[in-house]
Parts: sequence; C-alpha cells; structure tokens
Amino acid sequence: MAKFRKLLFLRHCKSYHQLINCLLLLIIAFFCYQISINCQHGLLPTKPQVVITSVAKTRPAQLLSKDHILGTQLKSNLSVVTESTPSSFDTLSLPRLMSCQKPALKSIIIAEKTIPLMTVAKCIKFCWSETALYAALFNGSSCYCTNVHGSENLDKDSNCNVACRGDLALRCGGSDQWMFYKIAEADGERGWTTWMSYGRTEKDMNVYRTRYRGCPGDKRGRRSCLVHLHKSGSAVKTNVSPLIIDHFIGCFTNQAWDLPDNRLILAKYSVNTTQDCITSCQTIGSLYSILNVKNCICSNSLGWSRPIDTCVYGFGALVFSTSVLKSDGVTLKFEERLTQRQVAVVAHYRGGSTFASLMFSNYPNSLYVFEPASVFGAVWVGVNNSLARETERSRIFLERIYPLWFKCHAQDLPGIWLTKYPGWGNHNSGFSVFNSCKKAVGSLTGAYKCSAFIEEKCLISPVVAAKTTRMVHSQNVKRFAQIETDIHVLHAFRDPRAQLSSRAQLELVYRKNQLSHLTTSCWELNELSTVFNDDLKDAPNTHVVHYEDLARDVISSAKQIYREMNFTLPGEVIRTLQESTGKGKVKKAEKKYAYGTIKNDPTSLIDSWKKKLNHSMVNIADNSTECRKLFAKYPDKFKPLRDMSS
Repeated sequence: MAKFRKLLFLRHCKSYHQLINCLLLLIIAFFCYQISINCQHGLLPTKPQVVITSVAKTRPAQLLSKDHILGTQLKSNLSVVTESTPSSFDTLSLPRLMSCQKPALKSIIIAEKTIPLMTVAKCIKFCWSETALYAALFNGSSCYCTNVHGSENLDKDSNCNVACRGDLALRCGGSDQWMFYKIAEADGERGWTTWMSYGRTEKDMNVYRTRYRGCPGDKRGRRSCLVHLHKSGSAVKTNVSPLIIDHFIGCFTNQAWDLPDNRLILAKYSVNTTQDCITSCQTIGSLYSILNVKNCICSNSLGWSRPIDTCVYGFGALVFSTSVLKSDGVTLKFEERLTQRQVAVVAHYRGGSTFASLMFSNYPNSLYVFEPASVFGAVWVGVNNSLARETERSRIFLERIYPLWFKCHAQDLPGIWLTKYPGWGNHNSGFSVFNSCKKAVGSLTGAYKCSAFIEEKCLISPVVAAKTTRMVHSQNVKRFAQIETDIHVLHAFRDPRAQLSSRAQLELVYRKNQLSHLTTSCWELNELSTVFNDDLKDAPNTHVVHYEDLARDVISSAKQIYREMNFTLPGEVIRTLQESTGKGKVKKAEKKYAYGTIKNDPTSLIDSWKKKLNHSMVNIADNSTECRKLFAKYPDKFKPLRDMSS
C-alpha cells in the first residue's frame, strides 16, 4: 500500500497539462523501477555444491559472467569485423554467440519458456538451470534450451534484430530466427560428459550408465587427470553384474585402436566375456581393459578416444579399469593430437579448388570435408547484393565454423552440417564411421551423439583439411589467417575469364549480366592478391597456387606447396594426382564428374575459354580497369587476349 500512497501526488494534478506531466513522471518512475528489478534478478546464481553420487540433475560447472552476457551483442550490419586485436577461437569464453538461424526442430528442445521482460541473461540462466548446452532466443521474449546447435540453415546476423523485451539495447532473436548461444560444455572438464550406457544392444540404453568431469586441459593435448565418476544405476536395481559396477568407466570412440602400429596397445586378445578381458589385462598390469567389438585391448592410455553414448548401437568401445574403481574417482590418460598439418583451401566458384584440394584430401588417413559453407543455404532474405551476401557469409564462416572444424569441436558445428553435408558423394574422407553410426542411431540427436567420432578422427588424422568456394572476401580471409596461425590457408587462383566460362556451362544464371560477374571477379582477385602477395607475403601459413600451373604440371605444383608447408608429399597423393590428370590410369568416375575441373587432359582447359566467350565479352575483359590491374600483377599468368599468341 505504501507504493500506492506515493502516487497520491496525482491529486495535485488538477489541470490538463499538469495531469500530462504527472503521467510522464509516473512512466519514467516505472521504467526506473523495472531497471532496478532487472539488475537485481539478472545476476546468475553462484556455483552450487555438486554431489557426485546423486542421480538428480546437476548444473554445469562453468559459471556465467553477467557482464559478458550483457556485453555480447549481434552486429546489425554487413560490414567486416575490424577489431584491432581479435581473439583466437581457443581463448573465447562462455557464453559465446554461435549463430542466427531458422527455428529449430521441436525434437531437439529440452525446455522452453516465455518471459515477458526477456533478456539474454535470463534465457541463459534458465537454460543453465536445465543443464542445456545451448540457449536460443526468439522474437524478443521466447527462450529455448537445446543440446544441439540448431537444425536449420544459418542466417545473417542482422536478421536476429528483435530487441529483448527486458533490455532494448540487446537482441533476442528475430521474428523468424533463433539466436544461439553456447552456454556450457560437455567436455569432461568444466561440465559433465554425455552419459555413457553400458551394453551392446538398444535395450541396454540408460540401464546402467556413467559420466565424468574434472579433466582439465585442452583435449588436443596430452594429459592425465583424476576425474569424478558419476554412476547411475546399481546392481540390485538393474541386474548388472557387480563386476561392471566396480570396473566400468564408460563408452568411448574406438577408431584409434585400428590405427596401424598403434603404440598404445600393450596386448590384444580374442575373448568372450568382460570378465575374461579384465582378467587378461590385469595379468599384464595395464590400467585399462578395452572391449572393442570382439577384441580385448590392454592399454595404459585412452589415446584420443572421446566419450560417447553409442555402444548400445554397436559403435564404440566399452572401457574398464583393471582395478576396482574408488569412491574419489578414476585416473584417465589421453594423448597429444597427431595432426601434422591443417589446410583450408579457398577459391572462387569454378576456381580450381577441387583440383587443388586433391593434394590433401587423398593424404593417407586424412580427414577432409567438401564445401562445409553449405550450412548457409542458397538464399538470404533481404540480401540481394551477392557481394554483400558473400562478405557476410565469409565473416560468419571464418569466425565461427572453420575454427570449430579445425580445432576438433565437431559437436559444436551447426546441426544441419552434422545431418546433411558430411555425406556428400565421394568427396569427403574420414567420415565412414560417423556416417554409419548416424544411420544406425537416426535423427538429429543421433548425428550429434555420433559427432564424437569426427572429433576423434580430427585428433588422429595427420592431415585435417577443408575446401570451400565463395568464402573468400579478402579482409575476412586475412583476419582468419592472422588469428589461426596453425592453419595453412591455400588460395587457388584461376583466370577470371576461364572461371566465368566454366560457370556459364553449368548454370544459366551466369549467362546474365556477365559484365558484372567478370568485373567483380577481377576486383575480388585483385583484393586477394594484395592480401596474399603483400599483406601476408611473409606469413608462413599462407600459400597461392594457380590452376594453370596445376594443369600444366600438377606434381611440381604439389611439391612446391608441400615444401612451403615444410611437409613431405607422399606417394599415395602423387599417384592420385597422376590418375586424375591423365598421367596414370584415370578412373571412370572422375571422367564423368560434371562439376570437376579434373579431366584426362587438364592442360586443354587452360585456354578453352577463348573458344567459348564471345568477342564482346573478351573486349570487356581486356578493357576492364579491374581486369587490367590483375593482368598487370600476373603478366606471366593472365594476359589480354590481344597479347596472346593464337
């Protein structure tokens, strides 16, 4: 009642003008009061005490900074990010903005809530209490919690432009878009791992399961840690053998155990029971007994395995401690990442990127993905300018998607990437186990579970590579190369006239407004040549290869690139390059591939554009200011047609 008594000052507002002024003061007072409420309730709770033996829900260990949350905002324009001191992906903290994308499938929603005075902090706080990994905001007042990074194509950031109802300075999604934040980890360090069920059939799912946390350090490095093991289930309630209760650590990915000459394998047996496996490994004194399909492996390290909950589907290895598990936890040992080179191949559409990427996609035991930028879909509503669209897409892709791929954070990749793109034809390598697992488990949630196999493959592959077109805006590429210095960026150049001719053969759209496409291509290539040949000429992680050089002598070009990377070109790659260019036995499938620049005789393609472009188009190229600049930079590569010998 005291609050209402204070409003009695309205009785002094007798005239019309006095009444208007009083109402304005009342509105201002209400907003000031609401701001004070937000300040009181926007703070996140302090870290609760976690009881390891409890089966009830426990919150992620990572605390969320209110200042960080409220300071995180989406950029509302298509300009390039120009911070002078950008941060490496490895140093980014939580919560972290992940994407703006179309509304996700209802099947991935763990919890949802509508809050009239929504803020980013309130949504994250709610999803944090629901033990979710992601918080998604929608239309200013709706909040969704998920364990998967959405399910639809990524949209431009500026489409997540609806102000939060409780803080107009911040954005809370779009009218038809969800804004995803990563708010917690399931990495076994700051948060619990996924639950890992014991068993080999689907009926065993969640009967007896474990999870752990407390293993600090980068999963890409060698480490040994005493973790807290959380058990769910008992011998009495589940009919699980006491032997399992006393020794079972969890289900882990198992691709590394098939590596040739795996030095971590102390012994391998063919056994019939878990008891036999544990006993056999106890005999030789190893720390772990690993039931890998029908083989029993004894080891003192878990290698590069990742926790996963797919053993009940027949994918993964059941890992046991050879000694009885103690109440204070279990020691886990992991190895340092085996990857020797990470390579990002970038080029314009029809620029020879597929040809150039053969140098790495066929490296033995490599992990390679073809066109991961397809997570954006074909069209963005409200962006008719192709250059503006590709500039914004390249920024988002190079800042948020490529680092996830190269740093082995596959489980954070957009859900649509996990469900659709790794399965493209024969272009990808290293995805066989993931794709088989995904097919067996089914659904987007299954793809998320199985993505741990991609993470393990990323850790054990000597070469991790990717190629993409269209993601080549010069300043975005420059910034990426400067930040991620352990990733080699290889740009494939091709004569812009040859690019345009090749495009026109495939898509009718490129036959329209050819002048615009040609001059834009020349301008973009000029910009990129400045970045690679001037700005980053001394950077050891940037490289250039010309399609024309590849076509004339692919082996010499490959050897040159490998020398620049201080890497050895293996015989398997040499043979593949020879087979693909008519120097060896050419595979029929490669002959029929319509979109490839790989032919029996690639040298015939170098100047084929001269016969396909009309004279007016050639004159445009010869007289274009941007194209002339490009020709001047590479006089031995690109020349005006009038200067070429017939």
